[in-house]
Amino acid sequence: MDVDSEEYWAQRAIEREKEWHKKCQETIEKELARYYLASLGHIQTDIAALYGRFAKDNALSVEEARRLITGSEYWQWRMTIEEYIRQIKENGDKGLERELNVLAMSSRISRLDKLYSETLMELDALGHKVSETMTDFLTDAYKDNYYHGLFDIGKEIGLPASFAKVNRDDLTQVLRNRWSGMNYSQRIWKNQRLLARTLKSEMMTAVHRGESIDAISKRVSQRMDVGISNARRLVRTELNYVENQSAMDSIKEAGMKYYRFSATLDRRTSATCREHDGHVYPIDEYQPGSTAPPLHPNCRSTIAGSLYGPDKKKTGTRIARNDKGKTYYVPADMTYQQWYNKYIQPSMIPSGKGNWKTDDDDKIIVTQRIPALSHYRPSLKGTPNSVVEYTTMRGTQRNYALYDENGFIAVQIDYGNHGNSKQHPYGANGEHKHLWTWQDGKPKRSKPQDLSAKEQHVFRG
Repeated sequence: MDVDSEEYWAQRAIEREKEWHKKCQETIEKELARYYLASLGHIQTDIAALYGRFAKDNALSVEEARRLITGSEYWQWRMTIEEYIRQIKENGDKGLERELNVLAMSSRISRLDKLYSETLMELDALGHKVSETMTDFLTDAYKDNYYHGLFDIGKEIGLPASFAKVNRDDLTQVLRNRWSGMNYSQRIWKNQRLLARTLKSEMMTAVHRGESIDAISKRVSQRMDVGISNARRLVRTELNYVENQSAMDSIKEAGMKYYRFSATLDRRTSATCREHDGHVYPIDEYQPGSTAPPLHPNCRSTIAGSLYGPDKKKTGTRIARNDKGKTYYVPADMTYQQWYNKYIQPSMIPSGKGNWKTDDDDKIIVTQRIPALSHYRPSLKGTPNSVVEYTTMRGTQRNYALYDENGFIAVQIDYGNHGNSKQHPYGANGEHKHLWTWQDGKPKRSKPQDLSAKEQHVFRG
């Protein structure tokens, strides 16, 4: 058997990953977004009803917010919430159930509590829709990849007339596997509980500040956007897990003893996946998150069967992608670093764009911190997609330097006025930003600019 066959399997795995990634974006991601937006609409309607009925001029006082619901209104709410608890006991989230139970057992309840309970019930229904839709999608992905994997292997080496078909119990076990500490269903409900707590906090803050309907609706909308992003990241990551698990199952069924790790040859690939690229492992060392993808959220790496151990020299070609997503071919034995040094490094230019990450609270994730200094000028070059935090003014002013995908400084956030409010009349405390551009290899910093509302939130202390 020529080792070129292995490159064929690897390339087919990459092609299927790309195909299913596109299908994920065009179908389930849009569907999940619709679910969240529909739930957002229901919650906003509840908010509008609370304000419209008990507020004047779209403002609600703390005293009004704490008024107790009484009489028929209270008993109608009790009947609704108790019936819902009975429903979710059978197949719902225990965390949400406990919170609803606490509210239901209370003999005195505020209008804010009522709004929160309605939000919990909405999020429980949303969680069920997300879970069911994701289960169906991942099931189809597993079956498609398993049978196509066997077909591709059979074209090269042949397979017995009868081979193992997808077993429902085995598939259920794959989906239930806690490969990263939790399976996707558990992560869905964890995300829902976090979203519920966050929405409760935002609602209470808005009401106590006497904010308008538009203001509180905007707060809730921003948090639901984070929920959509979390759902999108989860389905992409779990899709990658299912794709590679089905590939491993087809590799075992074909009787192969090794598999090869293939990272995507483009500039979006993580440093972790770059290190594993091209490595050949025995199948008994297969472990998602360690020796097999996904190694991180939104992972795009794949595995394919190998008939030979790690010492066998690779021949043929492998797929690479340019910045526009178009594929081309490079030698099969070319590692990620070799490809990067030859095709990417010489052509790197400042882009001003970076994959800067935020946490569950939508705050920027700092990748490096510089000790407090009286004065500090950020470096013009740094780690690609990094965020450097440094303090100036004797440690009293926080600042950030953001580096683009190629490691060139792109944005500078100064969270203060440098002790000169007249020159920096921005925000509440002089917070502002500078944008960096590069012309003929020379950097140029823009004049100070106001931070947007989103930037104020992302970089807040």
